[in-house]
Amino acid sequence: MSQKMFNSEDEVGKFLGSIAVVQDAYGPISQTSSNYQLHTSPSGIKVLAFNCFSDYTVRFRNGEDLVSSDKHKVVDFISKKVNPRLSINKVVVELFELHFKELSELSNQLINNMLVVTGCGLGGYLAILYTLLHQHYTYLEESNGSKTAKRPICITFGSPLIGNQDLQGVISERPQWKSSFLNVVAKPDPLASFFSSTSQYKPFDTFLFYIESGGHTAFEDQDTILAVLDAMVSSNARNYRTHDYSKELVSIRKKILYRGPSDFSESHFSPLRVEILFQFQEIGMLNNILNDFIKKIEKKQVKMIKIKNVYEPAGKLNDTKINLMLVSI
Repeated sequence: MSQKMFNSEDEVGKFLGSIAVVQDAYGPISQTSSNYQLHTSPSGIKVLAFNCFSDYTVRFRNGEDLVSSDKHKVVDFISKKVNPRLSINKVVVELFELHFKELSELSNQLINNMLVVTGCGLGGYLAILYTLLHQHYTYLEESNGSKTAKRPICITFGSPLIGNQDLQGVISERPQWKSSFLNVVAKPDPLASFFSSTSQYKPFDTFLFYIESGGHTAFEDQDTILAVLDAMVSSNARNYRTHDYSKELVSIRKKILYRGPSDFSESHFSPLRVEILFQFQEIGMLNNILNDFIKKIEKKQVKMIKIKNVYEPAGKLNDTKINLMLVSI
């Protein structure tokens, strides 16, 4: 069986790097002069772009941390029944509260539109919360029999981790929410790795990591994402300037045409191990990741494959393709 196993995350990364919607999501951010603004992409898709300005950014960098949702009823729509409390970064919750009424009205106006929600850095925080709100309203519309309501896709760039394990759990238990988020992260971006494995913050859904040359790969496993963020911390000067993703996004598209040979093609490793190693090599992180950790990830994926086929290698890739292709056509 092991010879047939492969790591679908590498295929997800190739796919994500090849589609125009990721670039279409980034362009409107620089054109947004307020906290948020609605744009239309060249292909006619509605793109809602978010910014976060200096006063909140300063607070964030000075240590504003997690706050419980029971102190901010504005995020009640995220809570789960079993454990209604979760924690989100305080800065973004308070900023979201300021705009909640108008964002709710905007969501109702856009409920039947194909929508991409985006933001860079802390603007990604707002994009995530708005996407969760829009998902909630879409669910309500569907529950009332609507056949026209459409769920949004959220593509953030260099957004730091936003909440704790309870938030991760809420999103993971809702399949239609879980496949809606993509965080694009450049290796030189220090803000994206502001929170790492030593904090209470946890990642969710898909991260697309890349380097200046265009090398890129996608990760969905929480432990792997945190390991890469840890490695980024050790290699970055923490000046926290907003990173410009435009040039590297072009490099990614070019890299799709030729990804180069693998150093492990003639090795004795299993195909699954080879693909895991190749992922870290592709983003220049192989020397930063311990061999014991790579073995741990391989064992985890083997176990998931064997347990009643819970982990189907192509499953997540297909979900990602369906969601993102819907907003690409």
